[in-house]
Amino acid sequence: MRNALKQIRQALGYNQQEIADKLSIEVRKLRSYEYETKNYPTDFLKALVNVLNVNLNWFFTDKGKMFIEAENEEEKEPLYLSKREISKLKELLKD
Repeated sequence: MRNALKQIRQALGYNQQEIADKLSIEVRKLRSYEYETKNYPTDFLKALVNVLNVNLNWFFTDKGKMFIEAENEEEKEPLYLSKREISKLKELLKD
């Protein structure tokens, strides 16, 4: 089974503690996301996008690029998901 979170961490060259610190979560929570959880909290998904520039389309479907590329920091826009979009993402995870 594909482990997108681990792939992201390795692509960025972080160990689990370093990426947990970047995302402002406990390392045990990160480990649970890497190895167990497939239903991620909205705040965690937002942090992946806003902190690490992760492309959620890639994260959930393995399509497209792993990271969103911005020309400069001013061009980065935060991702806001509606409850409907979050529900759809969660449905994708159940597969």
